This record gives sequence, structure tokens and C-alpha cells, in this order.
Amino acid sequence: MPSIEDTAYPRLISNPSQKELQELYSLTIEEIHWMKAHVKGDVAKLGVFVLLKTFQRLGYFL
Repeated sequence: MPSIEDTAYPRLISNPSQKELQELYSLTIEEIHWMKAHVKGDVAKLGVFVLLKTFQRLGYFL
């Protein structure tokens, strides 16, 4: 049986390992370049990062 994180209604992993954090939530080079070109300010970049990575993982915005 698949884990709840891998079903049609995925959720964020409760206690991700260091490896899972790096694999699932690291920015790609393209994402970094896009963010530098379109987002100003460190707080805004953090917000975009959180929204982008949770959307990529879950398929919907929080």
C-alpha cells in the first residue's frame, strides 16, 4: 500500500530526512535564476520558495 504522501491526495512528510529535504525542496539553477530576475527582497524570495516547492510537491497552493 502506498504511503499517504504518494497517493492522489499527497501531504507534506511529517519528519523528512536530510536526504528527502535536499531532494524534494532544493531549488534548481533555473528556479534560482528566475527568482533573482523576478523577486525582490529576501522575505519575498522565501515566500516564493515556500509556495513553489509546496506546490511542486502537493499540486496545489497552501
